[in-house]
Amino acid sequence: MSAAQRLNEARATLLFVESILRFQADKKKPSSKIIREKVTSSNSLDSFHSGRKEAIERTIVRDKSQLPTVDDIVGQIEAKKALMEAVVDPVKYPEWFAISGHNPWRCVLLYGPPGTGKTRLSQSIAHLISTWSGQSEKLIRELFDNALAYNSSSVIFIDEIDSLCRVRQITEDDNVRRVKTELFLQLQRLHSSRNSVLLICATNCPWELDAAFLRRFEKRIFVGLPDAASRGILLKKFLNKLTMSSDINWNALETMTDGFSGDDLRRFAREVAFLHFTKFKNSILHLVNGTVAFLG
Repeated sequence: MSAAQRLNEARATLLFVESILRFQADKKKPSSKIIREKVTSSNSLDSFHSGRKEAIERTIVRDKSQLPTVDDIVGQIEAKKALMEAVVDPVKYPEWFAISGHNPWRCVLLYGPPGTGKTRLSQSIAHLISTWSGQSEKLIRELFDNALAYNSSSVIFIDEIDSLCRVRQITEDDNVRRVKTELFLQLQRLHSSRNSVLLICATNCPWELDAAFLRRFEKRIFVGLPDAASRGILLKKFLNKLTMSSDINWNALETMTDGFSGDDLRRFAREVAFLHFTKFKNSILHLVNGTVAFLG
């Protein structure tokens, strides 16, 4: 997808979510008299914020049951360890951070080649603490407002952050500049907040990020290509529903797929599955038709 297409998609998504939030807010607005009462009524204010929260949850927040767990991520031992230390330890051991005088990481950047599992890694944290998981183009301000207002620990995840925060250019689109400025403001707000909110961003191109934005990320975690052992585990996982020959040389496959990302291996396994189907589909069709003959 080109930069122009990404920008148009981001605009459309922002407008869509803004319209939903505005609609939710308008539903809470009766006559002007009631509005004045709403300003002085904590119950009405709670109702208003509840409507906004519901709109955010319907459009941005992901259901935890649909997200992967840390155990679902194959390999990436060092990345998982670093992410657990950055995200989970402050929640498990808040006393140490209070006594030591060191603040937990507020912004974590996952970087590395495409298809290596950066998105799945960040999503897996949802099973450890409460999560607000969204995409970079979805209503920055409202997302931070609601995450910071949430009582429990929260994670905001922004994927492909380089599409929003590239190095500044003279010809930069006004809409992109406004979104970038808003994100910078929210980062400053996040650093000054006492709430347990963590921002995780992912990028394939860290060198394309604005230097001022990159400095905000105190913790940076490299998510690299899987090693040979991890490639073997991934291939077996992707092909586990096929009846494979017992004489398959998995070591050779691990060597042949050197340089493959997790996504590359998934595509490779899919090709193998289709070849397997093509070879035996006539046999399957005959069995389905009730014929006992097996065609090899």
